[in-house]
Amino acid sequence: MATVSSTRSATDFPVPSGGHGQLMCHWGVYEVASALSKNDIVDFFRLPSDSLVIDGYLQGDDLDTGIEALEIDVGVSGDTDKFLNSGVLSGDAVTEHVPLASIRAHFTGTKDGPVDLAGAAGDKTLVFGTVVAAATSGGTGTLFCYAEYTSPMATE
Repeated sequence: MATVSSTRSATDFPVPSGGHGQLMCHWGVYEVASALSKNDIVDFFRLPSDSLVIDGYLQGDDLDTGIEALEIDVGVSGDTDKFLNSGVLSGDAVTEHVPLASIRAHFTGTKDGPVDLAGAAGDKTLVFGTVVAAATSGGTGTLFCYAEYTSPMATE
């Protein structure tokens, strides 16, 4: 098991934290140089701990060029699939949308509404991916994670 990090996951990287109720976004990119193994962690970015996550997705190149097995969940400490329990990520081209072999999985944790990180104002929460199942072959390329969020209204 290894932990790898995007530059945007550093503790001193600025975290957008506009006014209450404003929609903001943050993202992290990691270049996968060698195949990810089961239980590897990819640190993507940090969000304000009192955020409400509205939506997001995990996107990347076709990191599993064999019989698809790659699974990457996205979450936070204590809930590693809070945002995405990916299941098998098929990198097969979906020609109706974009005729490219790639992966894109929308956050499933937000399907019933915003996800409250429920942390203290001023703190930061790390958003990371956990490799649940490794790729059967291939495994190099770009991995990108994106989240839209807002801070709760002061009167809520």
